Amino acid sequence: MHWLDLVGPHLLARRMRFLNIGANKGWAVNQFFLRFQPDWNVSNELWYSELRALKAWPTCGVCRACNESAKSVLVDRQRARGHEVHTDRVDRRRDVRAVAIEMMPDNAQLLQTMFERLALPATVVHAAAGSTSGQHGFVPFSLGVGRESAILQLANAAGRGRMQRVKMVTVDEVAGPMLGSAVSTKIDFLSIDAEGYDAAVLQGARGVLDAGRVRLLEWEYHGVGDWTEPGASPAAVAMWLAARRYSCFWQSKSGA
Repeated sequence: MHWLDLVGPHLLARRMRFLNIGANKGWAVNQFFLRFQPDWNVSNELWYSELRALKAWPTCGVCRACNESAKSVLVDRQRARGHEVHTDRVDRRRDVRAVAIEMMPDNAQLLQTMFERLALPATVVHAAAGSTSGQHGFVPFSLGVGRESAILQLANAAGRGRMQRVKMVTVDEVAGPMLGSAVSTKIDFLSIDAEGYDAAVLQGARGVLDAGRVRLLEWEYHGVGDWTEPGASPAAVAMWLAARRYSCFWQSKSGA
């Protein structure tokens, strides 16, 4: 069982927002809707088929997301209470939305096409997330649609092969339009997969984290990027988050 299946019932709300940093091929976005939007029925197998139809050749065996299943939290809860469930009648007033940030141009375009093709209420931002906005990083022109091995270069990329500029944004910057002016509105799930720059992305989320406007947070220790710098460690990030009243738990590769 995936850990999100355990915490999902505690996260469930009528209005839900997901911010996915490093969305790549959209697996996490699809799974969020599968769990929290009862009438969404695009399985990961179907998502994979749609990717292939768009000539995206996902690297198999890396994230294993195509093999994962996600159960509807609301449907499971009602069935546990002994109710007969018809997903086409379940709480259509639910407002579930997502924002996907992806720095690779081919993948950002792929996500935009997928969201439009499947009528998914999600927005794509072609950018790299970091600690500050208004700057630029550098990414390869193309690794092929669906590839996810690119690492952001923050310094001038001259002499490093065919690179292109990508704008930098912060979580706080993106969260503004997502949350609006109501203080009670929160990001229900913030997932960060920044290929070594997760700690920098968290620095760029200081505003919403300090205000307690993120309910659930996921970040990754990769052993590359900023993690190679002296003093950088998951323990240091966990302590930084603890000062903001967030508790960290280890997630295994199996998702448990």
